[in-house]
Amino acid sequence: LLDINTAYTRKIQAFNSGGVATSAAVTKYTSIETASIATYEGVATNEVTIYAGNNFTNITTGLSGILFEKLRPGGLSSSETSPWRRNNGYTFSSLSTNTQYDFRISSRNGDGIISGVLDGINRFTLIETPLGATYEGVTTNSITIHSSNDISNLVTGESGILFERTSPLMLSGSDWVIPTSGWIKTNTWAHSGLSPNKQYTFKITTRNGTSEIGGTKEGLTKYTLAAIPNTP
Repeated sequence: LLDINTAYTRKIQAFNSGGVATSAAVTKYTSIETASIATYEGVATNEVTIYAGNNFTNITTGLSGILFEKLRPGGLSSSETSPWRRNNGYTFSSLSTNTQYDFRISSRNGDGIISGVLDGINRFTLIETPLGATYEGVTTNSITIHSSNDISNLVTGESGILFERTSPLMLSGSDWVIPTSGWIKTNTWAHSGLSPNKQYTFKITTRNGTSEIGGTKEGLTKYTLAAIPNTP
């Protein structure tokens, strides 16, 4: 068996009718490994760092290298390409928040011949962290709460925003529970059934299209309105 991505020299001899030999040496590299999986680090709202999940033999020899591509929608052609790299990993930046991107990883041996391509890999960027809350429609028995900053692409995949009333708890049967909106795709929660002139504390959490938590903002407080006294 030959070693992976290693140069081997073969000598070829040819004889003419007079028995005179001529020879030539041919050097070729064996194939290099194909990327088996993709791994990611440093994923943010606007960038993704992608790696091949396996090692490559003799990646520093000859024309060996790894190529990372960000593909256009449909995956037929690349919209951004790394140089051929001898180091495993490449950061794609200036991406859109909470958006799925498709990638491709290729490897080539010391002769510059592509040995394999890993297609069909994709990754969502992260979603924004809630920075605070705004309120509207506050009455004696209801509060409508929003994240104070825009949250991108809430309708995409498993994206969502979760509103929770962390204080006071609500009695449900014999248990005290935290009322929530559940994961929803609109940046608003109208919470009713409250008491007049009472402070309520909320928490807001976001997740991206693959259910990765973007961030949480806690300790958001708001009073309901006081009830108007009955006139005698």
